[in-house]
Amino acid sequence: MLRLLQAYWVELATLDRAVGSGDEKLVHELRTRFEPEVRRRSSDLRDDADERQVSLHDAIGELIDGRLSVPEHPRPYEVALELLCRRIGVPAEVGPYGNLTDEQIARRDKTGRVTRLCSNGPPLARLAPLSALGTIGHLTPKDLAIATKDKTLVGFKKGARDGMVLVGFSGFH
Repeated sequence: MLRLLQAYWVELATLDRAVGSGDEKLVHELRTRFEPEVRRRSSDLRDDADERQVSLHDAIGELIDGRLSVPEHPRPYEVALELLCRRIGVPAEVGPYGNLTDEQIARRDKTGRVTRLCSNGPPLARLAPLSALGTIGHLTPKDLAIATKDKTLVGFKKGARDGMVLVGFSGFH
């Protein structure tokens, strides 16, 4: 099984406003617009679920309300965040087929060690509990400029604008 990467360019201010906004219209839109995927991924999540884990349906509402009732079980919230990024962002061109593995989108840290995109967690500090599984990461345009100049970024095509972050989600497919 490969850990494929889905990445989105997202305006950080827009993401910040959406998470915790309590916007019921946005909750409804996410649940209905992505209904087939919510159903499919809910089934996948139930297969791996602890009885305390929230449903994906509930996780979407909790994310937009800004409260994570069961942060020790982050997977449904990660999926909800990915759906939100897909709704408010733009898919990143991460390869000729848009399906590079997380390990192919990497950068070198100051010691020269290659790190995965999905290793530093979500771009909002209040969502830090979602970093527990190591399947969410982000890069700022500044990170990208440094990495591109130093040729430390592997497998990435440009597309950033000021105020945007690249948010990546890796998962098994």
